[in-house]
Amino acid sequence: MSIENLDPVKYAIFCHKIDNILEEGKEVVRYLSGSTITREAGEVQEAFYLPSGDGVAIACGILMHIMNVTRVINYMKEEGYARDIGIYEGDQFINNDAYIGGMHVPDTAIVEPLFFDDKLIGYTASISHTPEVGAIEPGGMSPAAREAYHDGLHLPAVKLVDRGKMRRDVFNMILRSAREPRGIELDMRARIAGNERVRARLKDLIREVGLEFFLSACEKRVNDAEAFARNRVKELKPGIYRSQAFTDTFYGNENKLAVVQVELEVKETGEIIVSTPVVSPQAPCFDNAYLPAVEATLFYTVLVTLLPDGIWNTGLARVIKVGHIPSQSRLNADASASVGYATVGIGSVFCNALTDALSRAFYASGKKDEVLAPATLINDTPIGGLNQWGRPFGTMLTSSAMTSGGGARIGRDGIDTGVNMWNPWTYITDAEGEEQLAPIIHVLRKQRPESGGPGKWRGGVGVAHVTMIHGSDKVQVLHFGAGGKVPTNQGMFGGYPGAASYFDWVLDSDIYQKFNEGIASSNSQEALENFEGTHIPGPPNVLARSVKPGDFWLSTSNGGGAGSGDPLERDPEAVQKDIEDGVTTREFCEKNYGIVFNDDGIDFAKTAANKNEMRKQRLLKGIPASDYIKALVNRRNEGNLPKVAIDFINETLAFSEDFSELLQAEERIATQNTKNNAQKASRKKTILNLTPYLDLIEDSNGETLIVCSQCDTIYCRPSENFKYFSLISERAPKEIQPGRLSFDGEWITYREFYCPGCAAQIEVEAVPPGWPILKTYEIQL
Repeated sequence: MSIENLDPVKYAIFCHKIDNILEEGKEVVRYLSGSTITREAGEVQEAFYLPSGDGVAIACGILMHIMNVTRVINYMKEEGYARDIGIYEGDQFINNDAYIGGMHVPDTAIVEPLFFDDKLIGYTASISHTPEVGAIEPGGMSPAAREAYHDGLHLPAVKLVDRGKMRRDVFNMILRSAREPRGIELDMRARIAGNERVRARLKDLIREVGLEFFLSACEKRVNDAEAFARNRVKELKPGIYRSQAFTDTFYGNENKLAVVQVELEVKETGEIIVSTPVVSPQAPCFDNAYLPAVEATLFYTVLVTLLPDGIWNTGLARVIKVGHIPSQSRLNADASASVGYATVGIGSVFCNALTDALSRAFYASGKKDEVLAPATLINDTPIGGLNQWGRPFGTMLTSSAMTSGGGARIGRDGIDTGVNMWNPWTYITDAEGEEQLAPIIHVLRKQRPESGGPGKWRGGVGVAHVTMIHGSDKVQVLHFGAGGKVPTNQGMFGGYPGAASYFDWVLDSDIYQKFNEGIASSNSQEALENFEGTHIPGPPNVLARSVKPGDFWLSTSNGGGAGSGDPLERDPEAVQKDIEDGVTTREFCEKNYGIVFNDDGIDFAKTAANKNEMRKQRLLKGIPASDYIKALVNRRNEGNLPKVAIDFINETLAFSEDFSELLQAEERIATQNTKNNAQKASRKKTILNLTPYLDLIEDSNGETLIVCSQCDTIYCRPSENFKYFSLISERAPKEIQPGRLSFDGEWITYREFYCPGCAAQIEVEAVPPGWPILKTYEIQL
């Protein structure tokens, strides 16, 4: 049956029914699971695939795995499973080998072939996160891991069920390999049950519509998704959009700089190609990713930002493509590398840079409502040992990790403590469920003031939480995270990144005594910080430690979302509401927003005058870009930089030819005069709004120029880097974010770019000292 001849009403009903079937299967997996991250946080997916590997329909609470089963199916074909192992009715194959398909070992897929009239017509697949997989530390995401073999038990598309019968040898091998066999068993059986439910429902649907119609409708659904995605991409302005993000996660308490620089190419044909020409080499730590993880991250980022109202299946892979990702890099590691933190570590850093680049394409294309400053990356606490019931256990405490702050939008602040890019439903695990599984008490959870990046529209704030051990003295706790030394996201259009993260221990505390005396207040984190005991402040990434009842820790969910827009443009009324809501303080707003307070609140007249004075100070301290670049090149050549920055630049230079070319180009620029004379344009017409502060115009002489959208100061031609024609100043992170919110000034600097005419802060780069200036746009006119 030709897909062009399908009855449109019957096809629409088919699409509705197959979606409902998979949604039902997803909920079966979710509610039968033994882990809170699946049952309560919704980290689960159920899908149907054709024999080609094309995903037809996907129901999910987590978006990372849209292409992962495609890779598993193709692997089974390439390895000759049908010939050598056999693929039969009732079989189920288990895969958690992220090198084949997935993000990391905890992401476990069970794939079941679907036969009808003895013909293989596709595969059902269920995926969920397994919190305990027998890794070197509890929880499956181990900061102690230095190679793949530390990540836990790898199952490369192993047959788990043979023609309807459980393979007990394989099943028992899996249970024997982890600290929490009951949870793994429940999770495996839940996935099998989800597949069984979907298989039965799909066969009912096939009997209802006929096999020929079913297969044609499946093919059409994939093609429709491709067409929808292609048409949506064609709405974007063709060109290249660049962004970058950094991270500091390495091995336990050690820190090491890494970069992900994204190049997003939008083509007139309706395709997007994403490359990472500059990226750090793979490292002996758990924060690497295999190529399937990059593909998965690319797709969930595009789904949420560009295609939220589209058909979600693998048809979009024909439109959204992975370009050049250097091999043996943090994003394309070889099979020996550990990838435990790939999902919400280096993968999320990639997501942050990609979100920034996509948002720049949205703004330049007139889609301002779609702009979203980056925010993705979480910190979390794995825990294992014997629980309060004397049973072995291993899990992750996701109830605090899921409460992340989102990035700012255009005209709106970021969402506070309730958003994750890969899980737009953002179910948050119940504290009580975790307290039943693990010997803990969640003492405190509250929003972390000022953790969102400052901006005209601020980033959403994250959460600070306190958790204590209770009921067992045989427990190990660790923590994975990033963003202690450097921000993992960048502010947009003159805004700043979110704040620093941390993980602090308080051991041998007097918490029980103070609780009994009624001294401690669960409403005050400050009171908890004043408990007696051994206080060990630390980065967000720490190795496992044996702890006992009364020991507790303070940590953060994420660094907070990035801000967008010049902070001096923030509405004083919005500032006042933030103060009333407890998400900021007067001191913070005086410093970053230029707010002047009196006894009655905000003094609006003095605030306006103070903002104008702060803009004047920008014009005085800002260095012409030509002078700044010369000094920057000299500092690099003379080694007049902090050692951590020198080592990082040298490592990147040795690994990346593209980075070498960037440095050489900047050295050539240093010999040229790019000084801005602050001349005003004679605007004839506006071609497009490039950013909130830059327009692409045609002047009265017919010349195309980039100019200030507020004062018409001329920057340059579209082919040039407008940052080279601005005023530039550097600030230490502590000047923006105070105390524990601040990053290390030896590791990162805030490079601010001002309009030479009106002093608007048009961009901020949070970069290691000495890092080259990024050329963000190459618009195709």
